[in-house]
Amino acid sequence: MLDIETEFQKILLRYGYSRMEEDFRREMYREIRTILHDVCEGNHKIAIKCAGIHTSRLMEDFIDVLKIDCIIDNNPERIEEEIQRFHIPIFRSYKGRNINTVIISSFEFRSECKQELGNDPGIEIVDIYDKLMQKGYYLSKEYYKYIGEPYKAIIKCQYQYKQCRNTKEKERFLDQLIGHYLDIRDIYSAQKYVKEYIKYSYKKKKEKEKLLEELEQLLVTIKRKCNDRNQKDILWFWQDALPFEYVKEMQYLSKEANKGIFFEQAYTPSWVTRSVYARILDQKEEYDIYNNKNNWPKEHKTIEFMKSKGYDCRKIMCIGKQHIPLDRYDIQYSKNMLQQATATEIWWEALRELLLSEKPVFFLLHTGMETHVPIVSPALDEYTCIVESDIPTRYTPEGEKLHRERLKKNVNYIDQEWKFFMDILGDNSIKIFMSDHGDVLRKETRQYTKDALHVAMIVTGRGVPCRQYCRLFCLTDFLKLLVYLLEQNERNEAELFSDEIWLNGVDFYNKRVIEKYNEIECLELGISYNGILTLMDRYVKLGTGEEVYHIFPDECTNCIKDKRYQKRIKILRKHAGECLIDINKNPKFKYSHLLYEALGKKHI
Repeated sequence: MLDIETEFQKILLRYGYSRMEEDFRREMYREIRTILHDVCEGNHKIAIKCAGIHTSRLMEDFIDVLKIDCIIDNNPERIEEEIQRFHIPIFRSYKGRNINTVIISSFEFRSECKQELGNDPGIEIVDIYDKLMQKGYYLSKEYYKYIGEPYKAIIKCQYQYKQCRNTKEKERFLDQLIGHYLDIRDIYSAQKYVKEYIKYSYKKKKEKEKLLEELEQLLVTIKRKCNDRNQKDILWFWQDALPFEYVKEMQYLSKEANKGIFFEQAYTPSWVTRSVYARILDQKEEYDIYNNKNNWPKEHKTIEFMKSKGYDCRKIMCIGKQHIPLDRYDIQYSKNMLQQATATEIWWEALRELLLSEKPVFFLLHTGMETHVPIVSPALDEYTCIVESDIPTRYTPEGEKLHRERLKKNVNYIDQEWKFFMDILGDNSIKIFMSDHGDVLRKETRQYTKDALHVAMIVTGRGVPCRQYCRLFCLTDFLKLLVYLLEQNERNEAELFSDEIWLNGVDFYNKRVIEKYNEIECLELGISYNGILTLMDRYVKLGTGEEVYHIFPDECTNCIKDKRYQKRIKILRKHAGECLIDINKNPKFKYSHLLYEALGKKHI
């Protein structure tokens, strides 16, 4: 089988583009995985020393190889919830527990840990960072803090290249820029700049011509291999926080929408990604979960269905990290880490795994740093990451204009990269393009208005009919879409649509998040809501007891007291039901009262 990453690494090595910043991080992760695999192999009993964030990250990042019997910590009663979820026993000492090996899970206190463990001849002490040094990796901080800012180097280098007037320096910047794009597996942009290098006849012109030829040969091979697959592969492109209104800015995606299935009225009931995962994988609302002893589903119905059809179901991670089997995906705790992986790197990994799989694949490719916070891509002229504290600036006329310009550039970048990758994939696979939510783009809109909840949903590829639907489609019915794609008939098609969508979002419950949104005076976005959306109107009841009724296309005028609509409002109110969490009875929401106190309001 063709391993395209191995072949690509050979090209990087031949032309001096290996060991770039992102490659260093990936290789370091591979070394840690090898270290842990070698330590945990066999029948001996293993403990981890320290139960802090470092251990939580190790268990998250290397769950496939890290097999331990217990955790040793001086304060076992003060263990973080994220570690408790692994259900591994925690003790103050390893003595008397037949432990053979202790892995030190700390960077800052690893010397102290060694001293505390002493020189017990029956115990092997493993210091990950010592072993990394033996391999030539001298780290100055915890391994997981080498997250990188993959677009930062590119944007800086592009600026230097464009501004430079010195021929020698300009060539150097251009060569670096090619390397940076290859580093994130953006081959489209790398080829563009290789051609520019050749055009200006710089001194390594012959070498770059060979590089371009090798890249093109590899892409031809990949494309042929993709076309040779006789499977009904499904690639699920989840672009986080892509607002529906920007789909029309994307030339390629708009063209694909006209060729395949386009849901013009697709919505999510909540703008929280964690909640969307529960709806798609299990058809569960957060309200139901928190009303049922806070039990998040573990075995996902959607994935069980796809596995029953013979699919290899995985969430594709960045290079060097273990891809996650979707039937074991932990919605509540798994970190999306959108800010750490570029879209092109994830897509490249999907291509690699697709060609290595003998089964039909159902791959989730969840990306988003281009459209979600930090909202950054190589399309920008300067590197400025958007963070939560910047949210209020977009609500001024100037701030909204700048934010929209930034978003437009980024979605155009994603669009051109999609076009490039889809040309490689060919028409043999099914592609699902979607967003999980939009964003609150205007000061007068809220977490339940269309700019936040109207999502992209487009399906193209092998055997997909040409359909433009104007009826309501809810992301909670994603499983029904998969059923229809695998067995297209009128009955399954009719099941896709609803006359109304139940909208529901729970209160912010994280103390840090509440404090942050209080600082930026955006606490209204954290209030729970419950309501009904139809094609012509929307009814919502907030956690404060306030009610809102909008008649489209007007999303700002509250008609809740208008006598002309009371009969209609009564119907929608009944359909919505009383589905708001009682924050005084559920300990998960013990900090939510801070939200209402800061607003000077009461929770109903």
